[in-house]
Amino acid sequence: MNSKVLVIGDIIVDRYYFGRPKGISYEAPIPMVEVLKTQLNPGASSLIAENLAMLRSKVWLTGIVGNDELWNWLRNRFNKMRINTIGIVSQKSFNTLQRNRVLIENHHIARFDSKSQDIDKETEYKLLNKMKILAKEANCIVVCDYGMGILTDKVISILEDLATDKKIVVSPNANHLKYQHPNFVYRIKIDDAKRILDLGTKKESVESICKALNKVIKSNKIILTLGTEGLATHEDGEFQLILPTHNIARDVTSVGEVLVAAFANAYSSGSTFTEAATIGNVAAGTVIEKIGNKTITKNELGKALQEYHQFFLEK
Repeated sequence: MNSKVLVIGDIIVDRYYFGRPKGISYEAPIPMVEVLKTQLNPGASSLIAENLAMLRSKVWLTGIVGNDELWNWLRNRFNKMRINTIGIVSQKSFNTLQRNRVLIENHHIARFDSKSQDIDKETEYKLLNKMKILAKEANCIVVCDYGMGILTDKVISILEDLATDKKIVVSPNANHLKYQHPNFVYRIKIDDAKRILDLGTKKESVESICKALNKVIKSNKIILTLGTEGLATHEDGEFQLILPTHNIARDVTSVGEVLVAAFANAYSSGSTFTEAATIGNVAAGTVIEKIGNKTITKNELGKALQEYHQFFLEK
């Protein structure tokens, strides 16, 4: 089965400022940075779409952008990557979302983001129509929600209607409790899961967290990411722990987007839920050594999977 994926969510550009220290500011006890270079990268749903394209999925991306330079830059990049942008809606009063990161010698020292913006009714109407049309072409839908206002109640309602016939992977970094459907594949970080369950400092097993989460969000397929400890899956009541790779964690930025893209690529190509989760786990573990926004190619992932399985065969 060919992987055909529709990505819905917050289209973000990540701007990196790479520099070196110039001492401490006289105005406040903060570091001064001499900026040596800046770099633009796709982020959030944009980065998921790019990774899917690099893994040779057919990709459509839908979301909201402004009529500005950042969107022009993204559009040119997407065209080169053969990412279909027909589902993207431009709103005059909207500024393309961006996150700004400041790094000194590959260490993050600051980040400042765009605020969420209002979407007018006409823009929402166009987005909903494009989404419904493109969903017919895809065999998998990925939802990336950073809480920037794109994933409205009407969008979620349509996703719930589509969940009967489509594989839908939900990866929210905000608005977790808006996605409660048994047919959604739900990817969540363990720290977010603990907050949702209001565990505080209580020590609970990973399996018990998965079971409790299942009762709250109703999803029958959960991917719980555990950072450097790999991930856990909970599928129709069955719990499984998937061990991490042995790569050294240098930077966790955008690891989740790589995991979701690799999972969706495999899942939409016919892999089982557990097989696809393992592939996503290996992809995430492979890129964790890279600095900044991360991508993985089909060849890189294939080699990493061979090494991963070989390691456990030799144990």
